[in-house]
Amino acid sequence: MKDTYLQLLNMHDGIEFQLNKSQWALLSKFFKAKMESVVRKYNALGAAIVTRGSLGAVRIAGILALLDEAEKYPLHTNCIKCSNQHLFKAIRIAETFIDHTLVIYHFSKFGSEPDVEMHKYMDFYSLLPESEFTRSDVLEIARDIGFSDRTLDRRLEKLRKSGRIESIKSGTYRKK
Repeated sequence: MKDTYLQLLNMHDGIEFQLNKSQWALLSKFFKAKMESVVRKYNALGAAIVTRGSLGAVRIAGILALLDEAEKYPLHTNCIKCSNQHLFKAIRIAETFIDHTLVIYHFSKFGSEPDVEMHKYMDFYSLLPESEFTRSDVLEIARDIGFSDRTLDRRLEKLRKSGRIESIKSGTYRKK
């Protein structure tokens, strides 16, 4: 390990760690589902735990890949590609971290009460049509959930700014 550390220390450009598109899609899909379940069970503050876990998964995958590559000492590359095996192990480690942290979070003063407004927001997003829609198309959905007209406008704008919906033209949207 010391030799690997010294070799890395002397690399001026460092090492690039790469995931392919399907690996990024897998990470995104897994942590998006985890995020939704955590926010629904706890509240929006619990989402930070999942965010840290997702970042940790990428770092862990990089460390695992580097350790495998370092067995071929000296390192012969400035670019290490992530294997699916490394990614799956990293996700499992990160998921364990998240689950254990949530146990502690649950008993804190922050994790004991669900965020009703966040649940409404998430329900609203999940009920939006997959095809193009206008504000008037989703007005009934918003009212059923308990949003006022002004709240609907704020929620649509928030979804647009976050990139979850796109504005095709004035008053017309599409879910991403």
